[in-house]
Amino acid sequence: MPFCSGGCRKTLKKVSLLPQWSPQAQFAGYYVAYEKGFYKNHGIDLTLLQGGPDRPPFALLTQGKTDFATSWLSTGIRWRASGNNVINVGQIMQRSALMLIAKRSRHITTPRDLDRKKVSLWGDEFQIQPRAFFRKYNLSVEVIPNLSP
Repeated sequence: MPFCSGGCRKTLKKVSLLPQWSPQAQFAGYYVAYEKGFYKNHGIDLTLLQGGPDRPPFALLTQGKTDFATSWLSTGIRWRASGNNVINVGQIMQRSALMLIAKRSRHITTPRDLDRKKVSLWGDEFQIQPRAFFRKYNLSVEVIPNLSP
């Protein structure tokens, strides 16, 4: 157990963190900090939960099944606007890394070229930004759910 100045024992606070996806490079900092004992050195007994497509961070956060979760800012804004008492503790990306991609052979070079096309999107939390893009450009697309992790 970590010690505070003056030799008093510091009680660890038990908390859990749910990354929005399964372990991968974008969450490496959380795992490395855990392995190096950074959380415990700051009085935190952290449990890193398994994320993934069947474990939506904000749903589990608002159900009390995790104390902290990672997610997109747009998702947090939507959850907060719908009456959920969630707080954005920190924002680590200035711009979204989400992108729409197409085969070169489809000749899609402008937003207008997507009109009346089929577009595959991941789960609900990953659809906020693309759907806003479609609305901005008044595009009618057929969304095909992408079920692969």
